[in-house]
Amino acid sequence: MATKLSQKRHTKRTPICKAILLCDQVIRDEATHKSSVIGIFDTALVASFPGPTPPCKIFLLLAGGLGSYSITAEVHDPKLGVVLFRSPAVGEIGAPEKPAQGELWLPVAALMFERPGAYEMVVFADGVEIARTPFRVKTQ
Repeated sequence: MATKLSQKRHTKRTPICKAILLCDQVIRDEATHKSSVIGIFDTALVASFPGPTPPCKIFLLLAGGLGSYSITAEVHDPKLGVVLFRSPAVGEIGAPEKPAQGELWLPVAALMFERPGAYEMVVFADGVEIARTPFRVKTQ
């Protein structure tokens, strides 16, 4: 009598974001595999409005995912309800049947802001929101 082979079936599980930090730069020590997050901020400074912010990085610490995910980010203006910036799919974590966890940092080019105020950095895994953090933009 033939028996059916059991097959392991993995379902994709979206990672959770344990940390989202806006920063000036990230340095990774190749010997220790530790990351140093430099210049963490929650307020971006511009010389005047309208004006650009300096380029920065988004540092992410992800855990709990299963599968391969494309990571993207957007800057939202909640007052106007618009997306001001959308990154290309620059980060990818995980593999088809492996944990999607670890550190990832996304570069953000200089962004033009028309006015001071509160904004949000929103992070997505395959188009599903996994993190959101507020930040402010003001003059120096």
